[in-house]
Amino acid sequence: MLNSPKARMVLKLAGATLQRSFRSRFQLSWASTNLQSRLYQISLPTSQDVPIAHALMPERDPMKGSRTVISQSGAAIDPKLPELIAFLDQYHPENFPHDVGSFDEHLIGTWRILAYWRQPLPILRCGLFHSVYATDVYPVSLIPFSQREDLVALIGDEAEALVMLFCTVARHRLQHQLLEQGSIPKQGFEVTNWMTQERLHLPPQLIAAYLVVEVANIAEQTCSLFKKPGMWMSYTSKLIGMIRPWLTLPPVFDGCTQQLAPHAEVQARRLYQRQVWLNGRGDSADKTLIEIINTNPWIAEPYLDLAILANQRGNSESPKTYAQQGLKRLLEWCTAWDKRCDWETMVRQTLSILP
Repeated sequence: MLNSPKARMVLKLAGATLQRSFRSRFQLSWASTNLQSRLYQISLPTSQDVPIAHALMPERDPMKGSRTVISQSGAAIDPKLPELIAFLDQYHPENFPHDVGSFDEHLIGTWRILAYWRQPLPILRCGLFHSVYATDVYPVSLIPFSQREDLVALIGDEAEALVMLFCTVARHRLQHQLLEQGSIPKQGFEVTNWMTQERLHLPPQLIAAYLVVEVANIAEQTCSLFKKPGMWMSYTSKLIGMIRPWLTLPPVFDGCTQQLAPHAEVQARRLYQRQVWLNGRGDSADKTLIEIINTNPWIAEPYLDLAILANQRGNSESPKTYAQQGLKRLLEWCTAWDKRCDWETMVRQTLSILP
């Protein structure tokens, strides 16, 4: 049993947690890396003219995998992307289990979300490496901090400073501060290093940069037992709107202008789980799916289920209408809400319904 990859990883996680208190505080301290000065030199555009990320859309050929598509097509967005992924592969992130799949799938998936959200290169590269030094939530470091200079040389000082911030900031405390404030203060505020308890002042745009990576991170991985839909959309709808006017707004939640009420998220998930259990049977399937959409209009899955049902019934127009709405939401999130479904497969199925 202890020879299985999952068992080895559990032991590694346990060991890493026990070793936290023995790590060199100097190595992961903000003072030793001159983090505040490096962060203050970052300047990010508030609107980004980047190549459209639809080049990353899965092809209709089901044999094309996400890793190949992203590494090759993503070079139109970041020319160094194949080199970045090759560097990441040296540390075998595929051997590190994560909430939905492996650690490399999570890191690449986070990059993909940020690419579709048209974020600037420092944020994209931070997304690809966002937790490689370990974090207050994920205690295993993929890249040893002793090799930090290699990462700086590869992704640039700005992106690595954002990675360092993401790995060392007390994230839940920061999110709690933001939710208490209701917005990012124009003067910014102080944040805390979860390991050393150092404090530094972050300007508002860097708080927004952290937030957009965090929301992509949450969306890509959050699920409940057996990969069923998790509870994260109401929470992130409150956070993501705060990045206005500091960064390019992602398309989610109607351009970050709307919030999902907690009770609506609970109700939509309950109806969806019941619908999945019924497997589309019964005369009320369409009614239930429409109720899910009315309750949580920002998820793709009920639209796609309606498209499939209409297609099976031979309706010529409804499948296309529902498929278009489903595809729109798939491309807004670039990840499945129901993690039992593969995002790429869902996109290809949707494209098969459309002309």
